[in-house]
Amino acid sequence: MNTRGGGELIGVAIVDDDIDFAESLAALLDLDSRIDIVGIAGSVAAGAELVQQPGVGVALIDVNMPDGGGVGLVRRVGAVDHRVAMLLVSAQRCPADLGADGVRFAPKHALSADLVHEVAMSHGHG
Repeated sequence: MNTRGGGELIGVAIVDDDIDFAESLAALLDLDSRIDIVGIAGSVAAGAELVQQPGVGVALIDVNMPDGGGVGLVRRVGAVDHRVAMLLVSAQRCPADLGADGVRFAPKHALSADLVHEVAMSHGHG
C-alpha cells in the first residue's frame, strides 16, 4: 500500500501512445496528494502489463492506439483483474459500446480538476 501524508494513495497507470499527453497528464495528476503515478505505457501491449502491476487502482487508457484499441484492453484486463478501475480517455467522443462495461470516460480536453475528480470517483473516493 502506497501512502503519502498518512493516507492511502490512488495508484494510477497511464496508457497512451501520445507520450507528451501522458507526461502532461501524469504531472497534473501528481499535483493531487491522493494520487501516485505508478507508470506510463505507450502501447496496448505495454499497458496490459502496467495495469496489472501492484499498487494500480485506476488505469487511464487512450481509446485509440496504433497497436489496438483501449476498449479491447479494458475488456481483456477487466475480465481477469477486477481491482483496477478503468477510465478511458480520448480526443474524440465516448465510444458507444462502453455503457454495458461500466467503464468511465473522460475527454482528453478535460485536463483539469474534472479529470482528477474522475480518477478519484473511479477509485471510489468522492
